[in-house]
Amino acid sequence: MEQFERAILLSLDHKASVEDRGRVVAYLESLNHQESSWKLAIKVLESTQRSEVAFSAWNLLSHFVENHWDIVSDSNRSAIRNWVLEYVRKTVSDSSLPNNISNKISTLLVILCKLDYPERWSSFFVDLISLLQFGPQAFDTFFRVLNYFDEDLIAFDDRRSQKEVLQITKIKDYMRQSGTLVQLVEVWYKVLEQFHTTQPEIASMCLHTISHYLGWMNVSLVLNEQFVSLFLRYLSNPKLQIAAVKCIRAFIHRRISIEEHFELFKRFNILEVISKIDINNSNNEPLLIAISDLISAIGSTLIVCCQESSDNDKSEYSIWLSQTFSLSNSLGKHQNFRVSHEILDFLSKYVHFIFSLKKRENIDLLSIFREMFSVVFTTIRFPNSYNPFEIGEFEEEFDQHRIKANNLFKTLLESAENHTIALLNEYLSGLIAQIDQTHYSHVEVALHLISLIGTHLRISAIREDFKNRKSFYLTIELLMDSTILRCDHQSVSILYFNIVSKFGELFASHNRQSLGQILACFLDSRGVQHSNSIVRSKSCYYLLKLVEQLSSKMRNELSQFANQIIDCIHFVFMCYIKQKDVDYTSEDFLNVCQLIGCLTKRELIGNEKSHEVMSACIHPMQSQMSVMVEQKEFWTSNNAEFSGNRVADICNGIANLAKYLPKDADILFLFLQSLRTIIGILSLIPSHENLRSSTLVLIHHLLPNLGKQIFSTLPKVFDIYLNSVNSSNVTKVLQFIHRLISHFGNDIFELMDILLLKIISAIFSCFEEFSVSPPNGHIENGHILNGIDRIIPDSAVSQLKLGHLNLLRQYYLFISTISRSDLIRIFVSERNVPHLKEIFQSLVKGSSQTPDLSVNLVCFEIFRRIVRFWEHFDKVSGFYEAFTTFVVDSSFQSLQQKHINPDDAASNRLFREIAQLHIDMHQMFLKRGFIDFLSLRLCERVSFDSKQSQKYCQIAVNAETNTLKKILRDICRVYYDQSQKIEESQEQQQHSQSPNR
Repeated sequence: MEQFERAILLSLDHKASVEDRGRVVAYLESLNHQESSWKLAIKVLESTQRSEVAFSAWNLLSHFVENHWDIVSDSNRSAIRNWVLEYVRKTVSDSSLPNNISNKISTLLVILCKLDYPERWSSFFVDLISLLQFGPQAFDTFFRVLNYFDEDLIAFDDRRSQKEVLQITKIKDYMRQSGTLVQLVEVWYKVLEQFHTTQPEIASMCLHTISHYLGWMNVSLVLNEQFVSLFLRYLSNPKLQIAAVKCIRAFIHRRISIEEHFELFKRFNILEVISKIDINNSNNEPLLIAISDLISAIGSTLIVCCQESSDNDKSEYSIWLSQTFSLSNSLGKHQNFRVSHEILDFLSKYVHFIFSLKKRENIDLLSIFREMFSVVFTTIRFPNSYNPFEIGEFEEEFDQHRIKANNLFKTLLESAENHTIALLNEYLSGLIAQIDQTHYSHVEVALHLISLIGTHLRISAIREDFKNRKSFYLTIELLMDSTILRCDHQSVSILYFNIVSKFGELFASHNRQSLGQILACFLDSRGVQHSNSIVRSKSCYYLLKLVEQLSSKMRNELSQFANQIIDCIHFVFMCYIKQKDVDYTSEDFLNVCQLIGCLTKRELIGNEKSHEVMSACIHPMQSQMSVMVEQKEFWTSNNAEFSGNRVADICNGIANLAKYLPKDADILFLFLQSLRTIIGILSLIPSHENLRSSTLVLIHHLLPNLGKQIFSTLPKVFDIYLNSVNSSNVTKVLQFIHRLISHFGNDIFELMDILLLKIISAIFSCFEEFSVSPPNGHIENGHILNGIDRIIPDSAVSQLKLGHLNLLRQYYLFISTISRSDLIRIFVSERNVPHLKEIFQSLVKGSSQTPDLSVNLVCFEIFRRIVRFWEHFDKVSGFYEAFTTFVVDSSFQSLQQKHINPDDAASNRLFREIAQLHIDMHQMFLKRGFIDFLSLRLCERVSFDSKQSQKYCQIAVNAETNTLKKILRDICRVYYDQSQKIEESQEQQQHSQSPNR
């Protein structure tokens, strides 16, 4: 017992060591598995004066009851129950008992009830009621236990097992049959009568408990004159209102007949009683939410009554429904959205119901619509404390509420589309008339609803509406002609630009003169020149969407805005580069450049205007870069990084403009001039990563337009990249080379002839990053002879690092790309032929000594292409002998690699590639006796006898690829099986020698 107390206190001591805490945890965990732990818990509870120790002891006892009750004898069960009950009797009037211990005792009583009621503890509820004699404090325990009982045993939980469901059903049935529920109801009534005035907190606890039990008990026990009259009376008692409302709500939630529901409404005149509560002036949020939920439930029930009743009864139900609707309006328009949230479902159902009626002569539809429209505008508006650009708990809660309010508005649209839009237009006109005095949230609501209409209507319906200039066209017309952006709030601006991007093109096609207004608001201080960065970014994005929809039919209207576009780019550029007025970010600048490029497409504004605007945009950028080149202070150690970033942004901006250049544009020379200036700056700061990347991006965008003109700039760029040797730079160059070859093909021969050795030298140098053993020799002046050993070190091949392997793949793919066309001549050009031997050796190593199947395949594909273009290589002295010897040997050696699995589909591709290579070599080298050489190597390398080798060669002569492939697979299988046996033998040997054995 003392040990337990010391352990608990030590576990709570923040100064205790990790070792001590570990021992405490182990000790307490061991107690949970002891069958006598309940005795220790009881002893501790009888002696301790410390609440934290008592709480842990109750935890221990609860854990024992929940997990070991099945093995406890009946006598011990009875002893534990009696002790707990006696403890409660002794402490129930103790107001100083901590709340957490009261909760723990209450939950333990419920657990015991669940396990032993009614078979072993049929008097559970009688014993519980008997506690009430010990004074007012006992009522807290009494209702606490009842609530836990309902929550833990009765409330629906789909995670319960079938056994638990049967046990709960048995408990509820026994409570009904034994009269237990009747006893509880009698106690509840006495409590309400006795304490509703003197101690309303006890009466409130009682009402909350009743509201829970009404969900499953016999409702007639409470649905009577006595109880309901109390509930209605309590509606005027501020301390009991909420609990009383919840009780009435629980009645309505029960599945009773229509007649019973309506009888309840009439008999107790619930609506009249509720109407007396001053909803508008009450600050009691929980009460208003509860009333809103109750009114919604009453209204929904009355709608069902009307739908399922006969015509004779409908009139009476309709009267009550109209009263409910009147009450719901003030709740729906309540300034607290949590209050209005509960009523919105009923209002949606009510609108649906009204429009489903065949006879609507006596219904004022216009009045109903105006009321609903007023509810929507009020409840959907941002609360004062709401920030639309933050994601907090409050904002998320309101966003969920707004979804429900959106649904109500969509219901109005579905019921009467034209009338709903007409009401919105009326509201919008009023806002525009007083825009300078209007709070932004009112304007945001109008724009939000316009956006909802646009989402709700089919595009074909919108086109028809615009064609006939009907309701939604009038909405957009109001919006376009308005000064709504004088309400300068970012949420208003963003919504406005979003709507214009969706419908501006369609509107302008029916109203050409409006295009000027539309573009103007995007380009001036309301849009891309706005002081708010979010508005700037969004306006660019939405204007791009709009411009992409515009057609060449609007060329005349668009060309008039050339000067405004020029002013815009000058303003943005000066703000960004000079950091004046508005603080523009690089993202803003790049967005505007892309926007200008899209706006100045030749098909939109014509060739002359496109030339004019593009020239005006590039000129300040080129001028700024020229100034930076001439002034040395930009490139000091302190300023170089910042200056490089500026030039990189300019470079990216020009690239965004270049995206939209036509191939025959008259101003291509300006872009080439800018590119040369950028490359000149890059040579000043060659290690600047952002500028290097941006330069490649610009070249990428200029390639389709500048064509071969761009070749003159590439050697210098690639030199900068390759001189700063690292795998990332080399990878970028290789990727770009692939694009150049795919775009220009053989036209790039001279450029590649210059670059080949530089690129290969850089790749070989990069292998130093991944060397698993110190490299031998150095790569100097383009000589790569010693670099070849770094590609695949002979030792520790299986230890190749991932970066090493990726670089290997890049290298072989680069060689493969060159070999796919007539560019293969580069390998035997005057400049490169001295190094052909080393390049070839790298291919041999890649084909048979690299533990990567993709590399192996690429190398054999390259060998086949060399055979196909043999006329270029035949002039190289001694190359035939080296090629045939090493390639044939590699083809057989590759079959012995551990990673080649004969049963793997990918490996089958390798077998096919080798088989086809042997056939191609026979056909190309027929006159040189290659087939005899192949037969000899089969005997030497694969241990074939003469008959087997002759058979293989004959199949090659007959070009039977599939048959050769099967033979190669069988050869591989022999090596693979041998390798597996060796590995198994080694594992067994290691196992037998291990110390544990």
